[in-house]
Amino acid sequence: MRAAWAILLLAAPFAVFAVPGEVMVDLEGEAVAISYDAVGLEVRDAVIDRDATSVIFEVEVTGTPGMLTITMEREFLDAIEDGEDVDFVVIADAEVTDHEEVSTDDGSRVLQIELSAGIEDVEVIGRVFAMLDAGPEPRTEDAEPVDAEEPGDAADEDPEDVEVDEPADASVREPRTGTDGRDDMEGAGPETEELEDAGAAETRDDSDQGREAMADPRESACGPGTVLQDGVCVLELSCGAGTVLQDGVCVLDEACGPGTILRDGVCVLDNVRTPSGSGLGVGFIGGIMIALFVAVILWVISKIARDRSDGPHVYP
Repeated sequence: MRAAWAILLLAAPFAVFAVPGEVMVDLEGEAVAISYDAVGLEVRDAVIDRDATSVIFEVEVTGTPGMLTITMEREFLDAIEDGEDVDFVVIADAEVTDHEEVSTDDGSRVLQIELSAGIEDVEVIGRVFAMLDAGPEPRTEDAEPVDAEEPGDAADEDPEDVEVDEPADASVREPRTGTDGRDDMEGAGPETEELEDAGAAETRDDSDQGREAMADPRESACGPGTVLQDGVCVLELSCGAGTVLQDGVCVLDEACGPGTILRDGVCVLDNVRTPSGSGLGVGFIGGIMIALFVAVILWVISKIARDRSDGPHVYP
């Protein structure tokens, strides 16, 4: 019996116990406590990777192997897709490692991870930081109830008790009606009368402009280059320079100006000039001289021919 107690006392320092603990992390300025149980290891610190939606634990494994059990609250970090639970991803020193989900309920999920000696970082990757993605709850401000006025209450009110807002301009006062039915204009000075006259004149001008605009609203409906004809805007058939209106279409003016003639539908310069009187005289004289010159040559030729035919003359 004493030997058994001695063995138990000697083995007690080497017995392995789960050490519960909490590690604090900061999520967008809010401190969150993560509960864990460590067997054969020590959790030194934990940080959040917001971009990876994960928590990274810094550990020191003292046993072989070490066992880390993490309670992950759903309101903090969860792994869900389409409303259904999916597995967390656990990475130990940059390598994916196996884990077991030993407990699951509506409030939390418990992960158990076995770690070998030498591992320093354990990253648990989820899908959503629920406390961030849920957003703050909408604030409801207590609004003072507004009593709805019954339609009959307004009708029952005494007209004398109804307050009427005074006009902003104190210089303009409404005329008061006396008991005899006439307007009591007492207290209305010259400034009031001038303002009333100016307002009446402006009203008349606006009415005149409105009547002019309503007289024939189609007069200003046609755009540039069109005119109103029989209630319809049509093109203004006024032809430009060098064209004439023919059968409702602007065509080129075929009447050419002085010194030009129409050729193939185009006005061109007239190159045929009428000879002047001086030109005719010079041509006539030149023709006569040429004729005389030709006549002289013919006479000389004919004379030489006659002399040869008659033979030599014998003189006594």
